[in-house]
Amino acid sequence: MKKKLLCMTLVFALLTVSISIPDVTNWVAAAGTSYMKALGVNWDLKNNASVSFTEYYIGIGDQNYTAKITNYKLADAKKSGYKQLTFDLTIQSNWSPSQSQINKMVNTMNEKNVDSVGEGYYYTVVDYNTGTNLEKKNNYNVTVKKPKADVKQEEHTAAIGNTDWTIGLVKSAKSKGVTVTFPEDYDGVSIVVGGGNALNSGAYNDLKQKDDSFWDGKTAFGETSYYKKGKKNSHWMRVLTLEQYLFDKFGYQG
Repeated sequence: MKKKLLCMTLVFALLTVSISIPDVTNWVAAAGTSYMKALGVNWDLKNNASVSFTEYYIGIGDQNYTAKITNYKLADAKKSGYKQLTFDLTIQSNWSPSQSQINKMVNTMNEKNVDSVGEGYYYTVVDYNTGTNLEKKNNYNVTVKKPKADVKQEEHTAAIGNTDWTIGLVKSAKSKGVTVTFPEDYDGVSIVVGGGNALNSGAYNDLKQKDDSFWDGKTAFGETSYYKKGKKNSHWMRVLTLEQYLFDKFGYQG
């Protein structure tokens, strides 16, 4: 008997806010009081710069990955008073499992009675002041159009008892041409890229309901396994126009 098992990979929409001056996209707002600032996450995500994170795999623990945002472009949207952002996101695996690791993942998966060996990566956007996800319909008039990711997988096999298992592990994934439309005066968008810290499958993950609720826009990021089981395993960027940055930093409004 043969069974094929694919490592579940979370691929979610990514979002950011408008700028009109070159290089301002890399400014990280540090002033002001907000839900996201209070969490103490890594505010080090920048355009054209790689960041590292880990993804959890059952039986063998955390494994290393990198993420990079490129082709980051902003322009006026067709709709008056709105901006349109486009960019690409690339995820790259930095590890290759040994046969003993493959066997251990499959054995542990069977012991725990779950249907996946890993949780994968995620990327999305949340509101800076509330920590809620903005992919769903929201009160800020932010919309996202995301392309299907180009995913490259590497297959591995394991013979456990009388069953042959095939596991597909993601080696790279590229989301090209993510498009985000948002009001030009909205300053709450925060981009996040990171890796799953717990197996989100059945009862094995006690934070599953909070994670699912987060993606529905109902639960704040700080209540999820992405934060509670890995506070520093995500990378964030808040992007502002020059006027928004000066107001947020110094209380100046031009």
